Amino acid sequence: MTLHETVCLRVELANSSYSVLHSFNFVRLEQHYPLSATYVFAVPLVSISCFCGCAGRIHPCNILDYSYRKCSRGLLCYRTYHSLQSSSGCGTSEKGEACCEIVLDSYENRNFTAIKLSQPDTVAVFRYSVYESTADGWRFVFDEYVPVSLNKGSSVWNHHRRHTLDLSVSSNRAFREMTPGMYYVESGSSDVYGYVSLNDIGESSLEKLGWFRWDKGQWDIRRGAAKLRQAHNVFFTECMEQTYFTSIDADYLVFNMNNNSEMRHVDMGRSVSSDPWIDAVKFLGRSVVVEHAEGVHIIMNVITKTRPKILRHPSEFSGFDGSIHMDEHSNRYMNITFYNARGTILGNIYANESKTENHGQGRVHVPLGDSKLRNVTTRISMSSSINSTQFVCFHPKGDLDGEICQWCG
Repeated sequence: MTLHETVCLRVELANSSYSVLHSFNFVRLEQHYPLSATYVFAVPLVSISCFCGCAGRIHPCNILDYSYRKCSRGLLCYRTYHSLQSSSGCGTSEKGEACCEIVLDSYENRNFTAIKLSQPDTVAVFRYSVYESTADGWRFVFDEYVPVSLNKGSSVWNHHRRHTLDLSVSSNRAFREMTPGMYYVESGSSDVYGYVSLNDIGESSLEKLGWFRWDKGQWDIRRGAAKLRQAHNVFFTECMEQTYFTSIDADYLVFNMNNNSEMRHVDMGRSVSSDPWIDAVKFLGRSVVVEHAEGVHIIMNVITKTRPKILRHPSEFSGFDGSIHMDEHSNRYMNITFYNARGTILGNIYANESKTENHGQGRVHVPLGDSKLRNVTTRISMSSSINSTQFVCFHPKGDLDGEICQWCG
């Protein structure tokens, strides 16, 4: 079976007109990623104020009060001390000294949760429906959604309603999956973001996202006094006039400038749901569930006391049109439209008409519904290395002679 495909088994009891129709619809393929660790962080809005003191004059800048000290402004505040500043305007050749306060707040008051994902559990979800025969046709009895874990290579599923029905479901590993590691979600949202350099649980690098954290009831930076002192630079051009340049050697922050403007040094990555092979991603508190748009091939073995009759609709289509595109994240894909289609359509992507170089495979399922033929447009993921027109061939499942090929660019 393939994703969204339905198989029906009709089981008849011996010496009886009674029969049961079992319907199995492969609803979706999910991967459940458990969380191994989390932490809360914000993008820091950084404000810096400094003043310079001339040598030999009375001023509040001194190493005792400002070197590796905290202050009480904002959500978090550090003081830094810098010697050997310009003595311009001081009337002496001795170097001045500078003292600064670095104030950190949460940019736009937005908080995020960093999550570390472990290896996933792959789950095939089936909609199992039962119908009983009557004089007027089929009577619906019940249905239910049944998740089947595929991590062990196979899963046995037992049902005992009027007769014994044992099913064994197996599958290969999903072709695509999220890489275990660090991702994040915004507070109040279930969307998951990645593709960004994010601090691991035990890291606190100023060059990665997630160094401004909520820890033990307060905002903090691990070893923040030492790290910000090393990262902070200030240069006074005029000590008496208090004119200076300042910067922080750090990323993933927003500077609050004196003229109420902002300077952003933030790359928040992108949502993992933007990948074409992902249909949906949800953060559920203790796990992340990814719903595949492509699915896998499922093998279902059925054991009954009586030999069942297997009912399947034939797959077919009359033709297709396709075009190759690349999105803003350099993901290459094919937009393809099938005409007069139903069932499962399989295909291959080749470099030439001799079909000697295969550049990928495609699988499309057209929901059967009332079994009417229909036109359907979908997207198929392709290798990013493909940069030329391709020879594309598709055929209905179970009908290799019905293959249709054409060039797509």
